[in-house]
Amino acid sequence: MTSLAPSFGAPAPYRIDVSSTVSRPGALEQSVTFIMLVALTLGLPNEWFVTYQQIAEIDTGGGVIPTLVFLILGAGLSLRLIGNWHLVLEGVRREPLIAFLLALALASVLWSPDLIASFRRFGAFLIASLFGYYLVVRYELAKINRMLALVLMMGTILNYLWVFALPQYGLDLTIDANWNGITSNRNVLGRLSVLGALVFSIAYREHRAMRYLYLLFLGLQLPLVLGAGSKTSLASFVVTPCLLIIYQLFRARKTLYGAVAVSLFGAGALGLAVATASLGAITKALDRDVTLTGRTVLWEDLWGVGQPKFFTGFGWEGFWGGWFSPSHEVWIRHDWLPPTAHNAYLDMFLSLGIFGLFAMVMLVARGVIRASRHVRYVPGAIGLWPLGYFSMLVMISITESGVAGRTIFWPLLVVASVHGARLSRRVLSINDEELPELPAKTR
Repeated sequence: MTSLAPSFGAPAPYRIDVSSTVSRPGALEQSVTFIMLVALTLGLPNEWFVTYQQIAEIDTGGGVIPTLVFLILGAGLSLRLIGNWHLVLEGVRREPLIAFLLALALASVLWSPDLIASFRRFGAFLIASLFGYYLVVRYELAKINRMLALVLMMGTILNYLWVFALPQYGLDLTIDANWNGITSNRNVLGRLSVLGALVFSIAYREHRAMRYLYLLFLGLQLPLVLGAGSKTSLASFVVTPCLLIIYQLFRARKTLYGAVAVSLFGAGALGLAVATASLGAITKALDRDVTLTGRTVLWEDLWGVGQPKFFTGFGWEGFWGGWFSPSHEVWIRHDWLPPTAHNAYLDMFLSLGIFGLFAMVMLVARGVIRASRHVRYVPGAIGLWPLGYFSMLVMISITESGVAGRTIFWPLLVVASVHGARLSRRVLSINDEELPELPAKTR
């Protein structure tokens, strides 16, 4: 028997005593967890065999069948927490903004223009959140990263297979034959490759027995990013490992927080600059002027459209519902038919209003600050994981959506938030002087 979170792997002197213990995950439970990771990261097999569809026909909520699958898997995994829900509540207490966003998303279903679709999509959002808490309670952070590395290895192999052996599914022939592999579009493929850059970089240093295999798959992500044709993903792919190196160099120094701030500001500015200049391929393919299809123009229009629902939003994922939904006027103005706002924060504003936007910004900002503390006092490469994840999230969320909802990025945000908060003075009621000494040598 082993005591699990609320220690969450924290240094022994600062573990919070709990009366209950749960067993380590067995082979069957780990297999189900792996399947859930595959479903959230790569989608279900029936979604891999989809040719290009008009965006108006794509259900951004994932469809009824995927939601049911996630409900069954999520319920099965949740059974392992019966009698230990106080551990989940401890994780919720460490970052209450996640629970606030969930509550706000549930309430927003009431004023959504499509109540049924919003409720179903909220169900997927809730399942993804619970899965994040499940990972925190049942697995060490290094184990989570290793399982995710195996999932991304599988995804990498399948993506190459789809591109070269099944091009009718693996290529998007509408935009310069960009790669999308088994994913729904090239932007998703790019984001997963950036996630792979983080996961394989950490696993390479943390799990030395397989370091050459991790290094191989890290290198295989670059052709996928190039094939996807997303300059934003390419910039994030290059910058993410560089940020990890910077954090490693400054982790034991008092200037760490300054280094993090400067690095993230520079990375965010680079991502924004690249994104606003990366629409050339799209505009060339559609024969449109860049001022009509640029992200900045889209953001300006969306912000104006959202003003009548400034405080409430349009309900959870209720804005992008196709023609004759709130996005109708936007699609008329932007005939390249944007499926999202291409900005995670703006999409949160459209769904939940200014309160949802503020909560999301605060969630990421607090996560960065707490994860910086995590870097200082948790040795080894795995100590870099929460900060590395938030850094990657900052880059991709500025110019892309797909962070919240039925996606692997939200459960991992839960994991990074809770683990990053484990040394928070507010949560553990300790002072800087009471923290353990910095390790004399970090790996």
